Amino acid sequence: MKGFSRQKAFFRIYLLLVGTFVAGCLADPCRGEGLDPLPHLKSLLQEAEAKHLHREKYWWILLHYRKTFSKIESRIDDPAFFLAPKGKTDPRAELRATLTAFFEPPAPEKEHPVCRFIARFHWLAEKLDLDFSRLSISRCQAFERVLSDLAPRSAALVFPTYHMNNPASMFGHILLKIDTGAESDLLSQAVNYAARTTETNGLLFAFNGLFGGYRGYYAIEPYYRKIREYGDMDQRDIWEYELTLTESEIVRMLRHLWELGGQSRNIYSDYFFLHENCAYNLLNLLEAARPSVDLIPHFPLWVLPVDIIKSVRKAGLIREIRYRPSPASRIRQQAGLITPKQRAIAVQITEGSLSVEELKTSSFSREEKIRLLDLSAVYLKYRHSQGQIPQGRYRKTLLEILKARSRLGTGEPAPDPVAPFRPDEIHEAGRITPGTGFRDGDPFLEIGYRPAFSDLLDTEFAAGQGARIEFFNTRFRYYPDDRRLALETLDLIHILSISPRDRFFRPVSWKLNLGLHQALRKNGDESSIFEFNTGGGMAYSAEFPGTWFGFLEPRLQAGETLEKGYAAGIGVSAGLVTPVAKGWKSLVYVRHTYFPAGDDHQHSEVFCSQHLRLSRNHALELDLTWEKAYDQDVLETALQWHIFF
Repeated sequence: MKGFSRQKAFFRIYLLLVGTFVAGCLADPCRGEGLDPLPHLKSLLQEAEAKHLHREKYWWILLHYRKTFSKIESRIDDPAFFLAPKGKTDPRAELRATLTAFFEPPAPEKEHPVCRFIARFHWLAEKLDLDFSRLSISRCQAFERVLSDLAPRSAALVFPTYHMNNPASMFGHILLKIDTGAESDLLSQAVNYAARTTETNGLLFAFNGLFGGYRGYYAIEPYYRKIREYGDMDQRDIWEYELTLTESEIVRMLRHLWELGGQSRNIYSDYFFLHENCAYNLLNLLEAARPSVDLIPHFPLWVLPVDIIKSVRKAGLIREIRYRPSPASRIRQQAGLITPKQRAIAVQITEGSLSVEELKTSSFSREEKIRLLDLSAVYLKYRHSQGQIPQGRYRKTLLEILKARSRLGTGEPAPDPVAPFRPDEIHEAGRITPGTGFRDGDPFLEIGYRPAFSDLLDTEFAAGQGARIEFFNTRFRYYPDDRRLALETLDLIHILSISPRDRFFRPVSWKLNLGLHQALRKNGDESSIFEFNTGGGMAYSAEFPGTWFGFLEPRLQAGETLEKGYAAGIGVSAGLVTPVAKGWKSLVYVRHTYFPAGDDHQHSEVFCSQHLRLSRNHALELDLTWEKAYDQDVLETALQWHIFF
């Protein structure tokens, strides 16, 4: 009996051991038989520590780490991007937390860290002796399905040019196009980073954008939608810069993009107009694709979309450049092939005030009718895309135009619009300006510095427009006779948009200026005052002499030297910008303001400037200014040398 009892006890122990083993296998069928992940994880953590992986460049790229004056910090602001409590500022802690998370068991309705941080997973798997059999999940099927559907072949940087009538697009924009190998590149995918805002007020947008008042997000959209948004609706030409990235590098970039925007997770960063913007955040993706390039360190303080193109070109990442004119550019180009009378008829046809059939009795030649009808069709499509023509009338009018056009047979196709200045060929954004001159007979020396970006006479970068976009433009002036040093100008923000109107387009020109400058006082002296100046107006262009513009503009001044501490008024201004010859532009500008509120006075100004481009990054400027206030007037001449860098 004792032997039987002993055998029975041994049998129970045997069943318990077998049951424990089977239960363990059923609970984790993906792990190898009898393999405990904890010793392997401990070994990996030790290996990562020995190799100092938390200091490696690619880990910093994936986590967007940057060194500040006092610490290390990630540019990503969303807490969901980090696994360690101090992961935003501690690369080592985030790496250890990431490795540990890979060994977590799967949880229902929760994305596993292997899939959630797939770029980190692949890189760490390459760097460490990772045994996949120890993991409950070792692949991300959701990402693999997306990658299979996308089938990336090549990538390109896309630059929709400057759109001065939209405050969000004054500097242009930049996005990535992922070519899927489809017959039409319009079926490609566009990777975009942008601030989410519905703000249309230029002043509020500029303020919030400068100080991180918006959140920025990555998004992937069909490329044809971005073409419609930027080209068709915003009248912006588009430049495409095909990159030299290989398919494997593009996959590496997409893994990182998955961590930032995949599965609709919407990881955000605070959006800054001049630095952490659409341009800067695409640099992270390019470095994730090809970590051997150093793109981000070139932009410690600010970065503009056009700077990215220049930097990428210098790094040897650009293979081919293509120009895609907007419908607006095509309309203007085709309008230039016919007479003003014929342009008016094209507009009347699209408005419905003139029937296409009436062209039959006109004296126009067959070729003139072809040009007129072609212009009518493209302008009709443009107006329909803007919501200016109802669907029913659009279809009816377009059908009439196409029928009349088919009866005329084939004609010589209209030439493509001439490509304007390539964005990557304009001057650099920063500018330093030494100068000299005379003010009311007193000689002076001056030095100016402007971080960004361009003034009205700089190299033409907004085709068909006059534009001034300057931030923190500063000038110091020294008068040797008086041994006096003065802050002549500190423009915190100065924006001027001169958008010419014609029969087809009716944009409104506008301006905004906020800063300090020297102003005349009653006793003939000058003192520094604060000024806010805005306004709206119109502009018109002609082949000669150039672009005319005029503004109605409120002005507000404040300062201790004003009798009541402030002056508020309304003024008018007008000017003419003339391209005299290649590289030579001229500006004549007049302004008169009446200040009835506060310090009651009037101010008049006449300004003439000649700007000569010596090379891409060097220019000379000669200015003549007459100014009058409080019955005091001064005459100033100045010669300046602009050095862009």
